[in-house]
Amino acid sequence: MTFLSFSIGVLLLLLSGCERDEINGITDTGKPPNAPFGLKISYAFDGTIGIEWTPNNGSKVQGYNIYRSDGDTLNYKKIDFTTSNFYDDDSLQYRKFYYYKVSTVDIFGRESSLTNSVDAQPINKYIPFIAREVTANARNWDSSQSIYIHWIPSPESDIKNYLIYRNTTPNFLTTVENLLDSSSTYFYSDTTNLKLFVRYNYKIITQDKGGLKSKASQEASDFLLDKPLPIFPSNNSSVNYFDMFTVKTASLPANYKLQIRSNAITGILKEISFLSKEKHSNIKVKLDQFTFEPFKTYYWQVFTYTSDNFDPNSFSDTFSFTIVPNNGK
Repeated sequence: MTFLSFSIGVLLLLLSGCERDEINGITDTGKPPNAPFGLKISYAFDGTIGIEWTPNNGSKVQGYNIYRSDGDTLNYKKIDFTTSNFYDDDSLQYRKFYYYKVSTVDIFGRESSLTNSVDAQPINKYIPFIAREVTANARNWDSSQSIYIHWIPSPESDIKNYLIYRNTTPNFLTTVENLLDSSSTYFYSDTTNLKLFVRYNYKIITQDKGGLKSKASQEASDFLLDKPLPIFPSNNSSVNYFDMFTVKTASLPANYKLQIRSNAITGILKEISFLSKEKHSNIKVKLDQFTFEPFKTYYWQVFTYTSDNFDPNSFSDTFSFTIVPNNGK
C-alpha cells in the first residue's frame, strides 16, 4: 500500500465518522446533556400538579423526560416526554403525595442525570367550573319521545359527574326535589314522564370527585311538538305539475322545513324553510325555483324546529308522488 492510498483511506474514514456523529451539522461529543435545573412545583390542587424548570440552552436538546413516584421516593417511573419546560399532571388522587424528577434528552438520544425531586399533594380546593352553553332539543322522532340536553363540560380533570335538574317552571331552584338524574358525560337524553306541549326547563351542576359542586348553569328549555302531516300531494299519488304544497301544521307555532328528495332517505333536491304560527291547520307552502321532471317519482317530508335549526323537534312520515303531466293524457 502506498502512502497516498493510505492517506486517502484515513481521510475517508474520518469523513464517514463525522457523518455518523453529526445531525444537521451538530457534532456529537459523546457526552450526555446537562440536567435541567430549577425544578419546582408551579401549582397543586383539584387532582392536578404542575411542575416547571429552567430549560437547557443549546441546539442539542430534544426535550425532557418526566419521572414520577407515587406516595414515596422509591419507585420513579417515566410517565411522559415533553419539549416544553413545564408539565401538567392530571387525574391524580387528592390525598396522595406525588414526587417528580426530570431529565434532559439530546438529539442523539443521550439522557442526562435526573434532577433533585420535588413533591406535592393535589388537594381538592376549588369548586368546579360551571357547565357552559347548555342546550335542550325536544325530539318526537319515530315512536320515541325525548329531550336531548347538551353542554360544554368543565375543563378540570377531577370531574365526577353532572347533576341534571328539571322543572316545568322557569327560573326554578336546583333543590333535591328537582334533581332528575346525573351523567358522567356532557350530554343526557331525558325520557322521564314527558308530555306533549309542556315546556321543560333544565339546569346543570358540575360535581367533582371530592363532592364539591359548581353553581347552576344557565337554564335551557324546550317542548315536544306533535308531528306535521303532509296533505298535498298525498302519498303514492300521481299529480300534474304544481307549485304549492299543503301541510297540516303542528299544534303550536314552530319553524318548518319541507324537503323534496330523490329517494325516501337521502338525495335532497330542494328545501323550503318557513315559520308558521298556525296551530294544527292546513297551510299552503309555495314552491319556487324548482322544476319537476315528467314521469319521475319524488319524495317529500316536513320537519318542525323549536330550540334550534340543527336538529328537528318532530317530523312527518315520508310521502311520495309521481309527476304525470295532464294525468298522462
